[in-house]
Amino acid sequence: MTDSQIPELTASAYSQAGDFSQIQIAPLIVAGDPNPNNALEADSPEQRIDPNLATSPYAGVGSLEIVAPGIGSFLCSGAAISTNHVLTAAHCLDTEGDDGILDLLPENVTFNVNAQGESAPPLAILADALNIFDTGTERYEGFTTSINNDLAIITLSQALPEGIPIYELSRDPLPLNSVITLVGYGTTGNGIEGHRSGTANPTIKRVGQNAVDDASLFSALISETDEVFTFDFDGPDASTNTLAALGSGVTLGNQIETTIGPGDSGGPSFIPEGDRLRLVGVNTFGFALPDLERPQTEVVQGTFGTGGGGVLISDPDKLAWIESIIGTAPDAELGSIQGVKWHDLNGDGDRDPSEPTIPDWTIYLDLNGNNVLDIGEPTALTDEAGTYTFSGLESGTYIVAEVPQTGWQQTFPAAGTVERFRADFSDGTVPDLDGFTVDNTGAPVPGLWHLTTGRGAQPGHSPEHSLYFGQNESAIGGGNYDVGHTAGRVTSPEIDLTGLVSAELTFNYFLNVEFSSQVDDVQVLVAQNNGSFQPLASKGDPLTVVSNAAERWLEASIDLSDYVGSTVQVQFDFDTVDSLINGLEGWFIDDVVVQGVGSDRHTVVLGAGQTVTGIDFGNLNNDLLPTTSVALGLFDYEQFLRYQTPDATAPIESVDGLPLAQLFDETFYLNQNPDVAAAVNGGIFASGYAHFVALGLAEGRNPSILYDEAFYLSSHRDVAQAVNMGFFASGLDHFLQRGHEEGRDPSSAFSQADYLINNPGVATAVNGNAFQSGFEHYLKFGANENRLPMLSLYNEAFYLQNNPGVSAAVARGDFADGLEHFARFGQFEQRSPSSRFDPGSYLSANPDVAAAVNAGFLASAFEHYVAFGRFEGRPVA
Repeated sequence: MTDSQIPELTASAYSQAGDFSQIQIAPLIVAGDPNPNNALEADSPEQRIDPNLATSPYAGVGSLEIVAPGIGSFLCSGAAISTNHVLTAAHCLDTEGDDGILDLLPENVTFNVNAQGESAPPLAILADALNIFDTGTERYEGFTTSINNDLAIITLSQALPEGIPIYELSRDPLPLNSVITLVGYGTTGNGIEGHRSGTANPTIKRVGQNAVDDASLFSALISETDEVFTFDFDGPDASTNTLAALGSGVTLGNQIETTIGPGDSGGPSFIPEGDRLRLVGVNTFGFALPDLERPQTEVVQGTFGTGGGGVLISDPDKLAWIESIIGTAPDAELGSIQGVKWHDLNGDGDRDPSEPTIPDWTIYLDLNGNNVLDIGEPTALTDEAGTYTFSGLESGTYIVAEVPQTGWQQTFPAAGTVERFRADFSDGTVPDLDGFTVDNTGAPVPGLWHLTTGRGAQPGHSPEHSLYFGQNESAIGGGNYDVGHTAGRVTSPEIDLTGLVSAELTFNYFLNVEFSSQVDDVQVLVAQNNGSFQPLASKGDPLTVVSNAAERWLEASIDLSDYVGSTVQVQFDFDTVDSLINGLEGWFIDDVVVQGVGSDRHTVVLGAGQTVTGIDFGNLNNDLLPTTSVALGLFDYEQFLRYQTPDATAPIESVDGLPLAQLFDETFYLNQNPDVAAAVNGGIFASGYAHFVALGLAEGRNPSILYDEAFYLSSHRDVAQAVNMGFFASGLDHFLQRGHEEGRDPSSAFSQADYLINNPGVATAVNGNAFQSGFEHYLKFGANENRLPMLSLYNEAFYLQNNPGVSAAVARGDFADGLEHFARFGQFEQRSPSSRFDPGSYLSANPDVAAAVNAGFLASAFEHYVAFGRFEGRPVA
């Protein structure tokens, strides 16, 4: 759509809204569609009424009864921003000429506190002073010309009672699509009929929600659109969403979606922040767009397709004006943010007890979110203990970042793909719900959700188990749900999406149900922060119904980015609705994964007077980063054999106690030595390893990234001379027999000195002659213990730590170790074998590999990377 196609607000819409004979400019709480025959449950305005108790979070929102001499009395709303001050709309106090001039005296204004119960009279407090927005350079000059400055503060003649909420002011931008809560005392109604005249009441406070739309669409009427917010009133279906052309989205739900109208002017819009409410704006205006089917004069305010908005208070000039009247927050309400900067020697993103802290590093608060330290942004320098503190902070949301330094790589927090939840419903060969709960209630006949091996060996999902709604299934399917009207749902555990910048839900499924939207209700839902479940996806949107049993499993991908920063639960719900035509197969679900993209900055939500600790940063010195050869990674020969045949055993050859199988990388060796690869293909040698033991070692051929003949000889001239004189067959021969014991480094990938410094327990063991060298310890134990995570393509400790279900299965004896599980199942389930390799990211970055895996030409992403991808320089993310 081009700008010329966007419908404009008409002047008549605003003049109508501003006619005081019709009571005020905008706000009121208007409910949804009252028709019980709609697809969504019918709504009632009474469901929006606050109980007027002191314990209500909205007890600090009161009504303003205003007596305008020569005009009469009318109603507005306002919110307490201190014990003696109420924030409201300026046009409530500019009653005569729409000219920005204060037309009232304090005794004309009464603030009603409704916190004594529904039947009790309000506490009426007279105003002591009235203030219309005016900074000296910018001021409210009337509603028509300065909608963006429509703010006023009423100073009360007495303090509010103890316990009445005082609302914190938002200092952060209000993102599009944010869900705001609107509160006010205005006229009620519904989206079909619009406002109902005479229903505004100084003791009836209503609450509803809406989603923030793009205010820039109204730039023809509002010059400073970045200082206002807007929202439209969507109905329960597409036919009542007349602003869909503007990209306004869909309704929040018939019992949630709200707009505003007469009597609510000056009322607050809130966003929740933990157990508190933050005041983000003041509701000040309503609008109605031209209807293509009828003249503007016939559009009724408060019906579906109209909307409203107000003034954002996060603008620095407005905050400064407010604080000039009410004062800044007392010191007791100021908070702090603290953290530690450490040297992440092993680059794993976790702070180990032996890892040192880093002093003299600049940390800053990125107030404008541009990822650059700008003049005026607060900074803190880490002290000798590596700690930093930002103190004297007002409540709000802060982005904490570090200033990069040359020669260092940030390891925590780190950007990149982060998996937060995975359920494949198999714990090895044993079925496992992986944290899901089953609820087979909700219909006359109990539901049919259960774990199954039906369709277990089919491509398109991980073997063997999945969740299934149905019965009488077999290995090739063939089940049904023909038991009458039945329903049920399965629900995930809580999934943490904090620290992410985006998130996604994926799962594999087979869905064979009736196509009609009237029956066989199939839904995927999400609940945020223990709230109610809301629909994410449904049959046909985007879940595809297959028409016969021969079709393949499908994959669904659903964006969860709207929920980052919170915890969620995912639910799969099926309801047949009736008992007819239920002989179809039903719904299989497998491989439920929630993953996202992490940020290299911390986002901290700071409450009043709160101290937030643990906002740490980790870095690795580039001198300790792997060289280019290390980028190839290590997949040793024992791992290679067991990856192909999980029950295989490794060869036992060793030199001076160093096991050759743990030093040798088969695919690396064949890639680096094409003559050996040809000999193996020709049947002269059974494997690259066989060649290495027979000839390659003496020839000084590199067995893996752990040893580099050229590096070793150039670094140790005495060894090169000894080789030339025939004392040793090769530099490798020297290293294996003597060099490792002498503490010599075999390659740029492995520093014996650093290994012992960073692993003092190993150093003690070497000094005590339990090992001849740090290198020996690494080959025998350190690699599997994840001592150098940037080397291993498969790492046992990493795999078990990140797959607790597998770890438990190994402890029970179901698998010999994590490698067996990975070879048999994990690689096909796209589980990460180490911190170096993310199969999902690899497939996304290499669509030709993904196509080969999907077609069955390759078993997994890992198989391709080990054999080909790492030598082709393929991106892993």
